[in-house]
Amino acid sequence: MIIFLNLTNEYKNDVLNSIIKENCTVDELYFITKEFKSNGLKQINAYNILEDIRKTLNEDKEDLIMELQDYVSGFCQKKFYIWDEVLKF
Repeated sequence: MIIFLNLTNEYKNDVLNSIIKENCTVDELYFITKEFKSNGLKQINAYNILEDIRKTLNEDKEDLIMELQDYVSGFCQKKFYIWDEVLKF
């Protein structure tokens, strides 16, 4: 359980640290997410973390997170999937 919490906290911190930069792109966030996925981050956890972050942001930054949420959930072209399946809500 501790490893899981560390992974999710690290992911949230990395996304937040990236998003506060002036020139952050969705590509940067996409590759951060892929890295954390390869370390065991679950799709639903990534989506929920992004949802929590999204609620705290201004409109410009919120758009970046929403675009990343599309990639995380599989609401995109299959070649851009981060996980192999579409997230079921």
